[in-house]
Amino acid sequence: YLKAGRTNEFILPSWSSQDFINAFLRQLKAVKGNARVEVYGMPQWANFESIEPEFFRDLNVHISAASYISYHTAEVKAFQQAFYENTGTIPDEDAFAGYDLTLYTGSLLRQYGLSFPQRLSEEDYAGLHGRYWFTKIFAGGKPDDGTNKMDYWENSFVHILKYGADGFAPPSD
Repeated sequence: YLKAGRTNEFILPSWSSQDFINAFLRQLKAVKGNARVEVYGMPQWANFESIEPEFFRDLNVHISAASYISYHTAEVKAFQQAFYENTGTIPDEDAFAGYDLTLYTGSLLRQYGLSFPQRLSEEDYAGLHGRYWFTKIFAGGKPDDGTNKMDYWENSFVHILKYGADGFAPPSD
């Protein structure tokens, strides 16, 4: 089923069985030959310890993620330093998320006042922790036909991270 001269893509929406994923990646590596493959998996794969990094690298593994922190940027380093100076601890992901959401909400309040929730879908935001791109979710998960009642807002931005020399990160190409 692997086509020469084309990229063969596999989507593996499995997140709990490291053994299954490891077996799949091992078998794919054994049969792929010179074929180009890409494998798309779940965010939990970044924390799997029993999967060889060479499988991630050689099979061009990508994962989805709700957030991504680029620890090499000056902005992130400055936040980490300021956070440490003020709290005596190193910021975790929750600290980054709280910082971003506070700045995002503050800018919306300044711009729209208390009516900012009605404007969420108009204002995207890129912070240290990730991007925020809110969409309305309607009752019952139905599409908006003008009569459905909105149920909640959802951040629908998804990072696609590729395994590379520094682990999973946004693709550079």
